Amino acid sequence: MNELEQFLSRINAICKDHAVLSIESSREIINEINSFLYTTYQGIGEITVFDTKYAYFSDFHKYWEKHHKEILNIQINRSNCERVADILHDVFLRTNGKAFFDLYDTEGLRDDEICRVRFLTANQDFRGSRNFSELSKVYKNDPDIFTVDYIVNNPEDFLKMIKITDLSQTDKRIKYAKNICRFLIDRKQLSPYDLLAYYKK
Repeated sequence: MNELEQFLSRINAICKDHAVLSIESSREIINEINSFLYTTYQGIGEITVFDTKYAYFSDFHKYWEKHHKEILNIQINRSNCERVADILHDVFLRTNGKAFFDLYDTEGLRDDEICRVRFLTANQDFRGSRNFSELSKVYKNDPDIFTVDYIVNNPEDFLKMIKITDLSQTDKRIKYAKNICRFLIDRKQLSPYDLLAYYKK
């Protein structure tokens, strides 16, 4: 049995003889749920993230890592994506891009610098809550941390510098930081600003 089936079997064993659960049985069930979701133990196994091994933090984590793709079964509907892109492109053309302007304090950065800062940090700002002027100040203080080589080699330092490490899901954030840089590397180290011309061809 896999981890989920074992968990369900334990829950079933607690519930099977009870039409109405007692407080004691309820405690056992809650304990099983907490253990399944949040408890690690010796020999649980390991997950490898960017060449570093970590112990699974629970049986749920172990099960999810093995089966999340088939469970989510995420699909991209290319036809719908193209329809949305066509509509947005039409709006862009009719307004000369002004419909997409969002005015904020750029701290005097050039267009290519703004593009670099936003491109490399947007995937860290899940809720759109980061003030661009804060990020631009970090860039002005040390532009080198916004280079592909720096981020690939020092992703955790990059996250610390943009003050994002106090938020959750650091392991995912490291992955996002590296992946956006690999995207540029795969396109011959183009700058984020150069992508505009690259994708017009």
